[in-house]
Amino acid sequence: MTNDPAPAGRDAEIAQLRRAEQALRGAHLALRESQRAQASLMSNLPGMAYRCRNDPDWTMEFASEGASALTGLRPDMLLSGAVSYGSVIHPEDRDWVWQEVQSAIAGDRPFEMTYRIVAADGALKWVWERGAGVRGQDGAVVALEGFITDVTDLRRAQDEVARLNADLEERVRQRTAQLEAANAELQAFAYSIAHDLRSPLTSIDGFSHTLEAQCGEALGTQGRHYLGRIRVGVRQMSDLTDAMLSLARLSRVQLRWEDVDLAEIARGFVQQLRENDPAREACVDIPSHLMVKGDPRLLAQVIANLVGNAWKFSAHKPRTDVRIASMPGERGTPVFSVADRGAGFDMTHASRLFGAFQRLHAPSEFEGTGIGLALVQKIVHRHGGRIWAEARPDEGATFYFTLGDEPVP
Repeated sequence: MTNDPAPAGRDAEIAQLRRAEQALRGAHLALRESQRAQASLMSNLPGMAYRCRNDPDWTMEFASEGASALTGLRPDMLLSGAVSYGSVIHPEDRDWVWQEVQSAIAGDRPFEMTYRIVAADGALKWVWERGAGVRGQDGAVVALEGFITDVTDLRRAQDEVARLNADLEERVRQRTAQLEAANAELQAFAYSIAHDLRSPLTSIDGFSHTLEAQCGEALGTQGRHYLGRIRVGVRQMSDLTDAMLSLARLSRVQLRWEDVDLAEIARGFVQQLRENDPAREACVDIPSHLMVKGDPRLLAQVIANLVGNAWKFSAHKPRTDVRIASMPGERGTPVFSVADRGAGFDMTHASRLFGAFQRLHAPSEFEGTGIGLALVQKIVHRHGGRIWAEARPDEGATFYFTLGDEPVP
C-alpha cells in the first residue's frame, strides 16, 4: 500500500493561501488606515490641499475639505467642474498667478506666491500657495499638487504696518523739514548778530584808545585801569563773535575732499605753541604720518582746537605731555586721539562738552570762548565721523574722533 502525497500538498497550498489572504487583508486595513489618517490630516489643515491639471482653469482632481472654508465651495463642486478654481482667483491676479506657476515649472522648482481670491459669498481674501509640478515617466508635467491657505488677517496686518510706517516716515519728513528750516533761521540769525556786533565793538575799542591818548593824564590810574578792562571785554566779545561767525559759516562751506596728513598739521601747530610759550617744558608725541581724506582747512581747525586745548589745560602742570595717535576701530575704521595729562574734567558733565558756549572750567582758570569743541564736533560730523572724550579730574583728558569716507551735506 502506498502513501498519497496529494493531501499534504493541498494542505500546504491552503495554508499558503490563508497566509496570503491574511497579508492582503492586513495591507488593505493598513491602506484604509493610511487613507483615513490622510483624510483626517487634510480635513484638519487650515487650508486646502489639492491636485489639479496644469491648465488655466486649475481643473481639480482632488480637493481637501478645507476648500469649503477657504472658497465657500464644497470640494465636489470643484471636482465636478461646476466651478473652476481658476474662476475663483481675482481677475487682476489670474494671469500673473498662471505665469508664476509656469515659470516655476519651466525652472523645475516649486512655486510660492500670495494673491487674491473672491470667495462664493463675494468676500475678498488673500491666500498663500505653495506647490510643485508632478511629472510623468516621460518628464512632462501631468498635474500640480500643493496647498493653499488664507492669510487675509496677516496681509491686513502687514498693510496696516506699511500704512503706519508710511505715515511715520511722512511725519518724520515734515518734522525734519521744520527742524532744518528752524536751524537755518537760527544760523542766519546767529550770523547776522555776530556780523552786526563787529561794528559797535570796533567803535568801542577805537574810542577807548582815543580817550586814553587824549585824556590819559586826566583819567588817572584808576580810569586807565577801567579803560583796560573795557578793551579786554571788547576783545573777549570780538572773539565770541568770530567764533559764532565760524560756527554759522560752517554749514554753508562746500567741503574739499583730498588727502590730508593730520600729523603734519599737528607738528606745524605745536611749533607755533612752542614759539609762543618757549619757557614751557613740553613733550609732544606725534607719529610720522596720519593720512586721511577730508577738507584740509577744516581738519586743521580740528587739530588746532584739540591740540590747543591739550596745551592750554596742561598749563598748570610742571610738564606738558600731549600724545597724538591712531588705532583701529570698528570695521577697521581708524580712531584718532589727542591725549594730555592736564586738568581733565568730571565725566558727569561730559554731555555739555560739545555744546556752544559750554565751559567745564571757570574763565579765571582757563581762557576761551566755549565754542571750540562745538566747532570741532560740527566739522567731524560734516566729515561723516563722530567725536567723544574720556577724562578724569586733574589726570588729563583724551579726545577720540573718526572720519567718514565721504562728506555729509
